[in-house]
Amino acid sequence: MPKKKKEKIEELKTRRPPKTGLLLGSATFISFVAAGLASLGICYGVYLLSNLLFNMFRIVMPIYLWIALTPFLYFAVKWTFKLTLLLCAHFTVKPLEEGYHDFDMRDKTVRSWVTNAAMTAFSTVTVGTFPWGQPGLQSRIIRFLGAKLGKNAIFSILGEPYMVEMGDNAICGVGSILATHLIEGNRFYMAKIRIGNNAVVGGQSMILPGVTIGDHAFVAAMSLVPKDTKIPPNTVWAGVPARQVGIIDKNGKIAKMEAEDLKRLGR
Repeated sequence: MPKKKKEKIEELKTRRPPKTGLLLGSATFISFVAAGLASLGICYGVYLLSNLLFNMFRIVMPIYLWIALTPFLYFAVKWTFKLTLLLCAHFTVKPLEEGYHDFDMRDKTVRSWVTNAAMTAFSTVTVGTFPWGQPGLQSRIIRFLGAKLGKNAIFSILGEPYMVEMGDNAICGVGSILATHLIEGNRFYMAKIRIGNNAVVGGQSMILPGVTIGDHAFVAAMSLVPKDTKIPPNTVWAGVPARQVGIIDKNGKIAKMEAEDLKRLGR
């Protein structure tokens, strides 16, 4: 290995990652202001249009009727803001290049990731999370932002919707985290997580970037699946880090692996 390249690698290992809290906060504030201004613009346009119609048809309403319409006006303004925010997030959040990047704000991918994180978090919390939003809409919002979710797919926590693919009837239990990015020293790693049909991830588990879980596979609760792990179909994994501990037979039942098989797999 050339000396200069080796010195560069050593420098990257020892360099402390920059503080991104301020930048993340700035991105969140900017997204909030942009969505708010767009929402106010739409609401003001609705007000002007309604005022024009009232003047054209000479409609006069008493003050008590205006007061009675206050809940409706609040509902209209609230959802105008939320839908505008979702549209802003939909057109702002873009898929990122997979692989390793220098964890530096001069890197375009890292800057885009900060913007994506701010818009995704703000829109999902505001529209699809209690108490500000309606939790029943969360899966639809995640799909709208780019996640590929199969029929009846259930997830708990994920950060980058556009980096997650789940098959039909795939289930991620309560508190399970689909972490599609990872920071290693001064390196930023991002890769898709793919979960097959009828696969199950137990509660409080963490799935790291690049993991592929095959069809009908099972990951036990409170497990940690290392990055880039390939879990074959019809297998059972558990532990920190997760290792194969069993198989699922043709009848759909979990069968514990024999000691010889585990030894052969290096378990």
